[in-house]
Amino acid sequence: DYLFENPVTYLHLKSHSERIVQFHRLVLLMNLDKHISSKELVKLHNFGLRMGLSHDAINRVLDLMESFPNRMVPPDFLIDIFKVQDKYKMLYNFNYRVFYIFVKRLENII
Repeated sequence: DYLFENPVTYLHLKSHSERIVQFHRLVLLMNLDKHISSKELVKLHNFGLRMGLSHDAINRVLDLMESFPNRMVPPDFLIDIFKVQDKYKMLYNFNYRVFYIFVKRLENII
């Protein structure tokens, strides 16, 4: 409750891996008292979003958390979730670029 009442200053984490590690620490911290309130889940989700993590990946981590003993998500599972999300993001960006090139070439023909 102390952290809810006394927020700390925001520090920008530069690399994606640093943000994933910090998010994992927050998940572990949330599970210390073996009770997770909806307020904690909302805060954790918002922290993840502010760190620039994917909405879908955050939800997967929080859903997956229930299936592990003591709700402790192993780091390798967490990293895999974010890797898969990054691959989807790269694929989307690639498809967008291909479509953009197609449209530009079509404009040159017409």
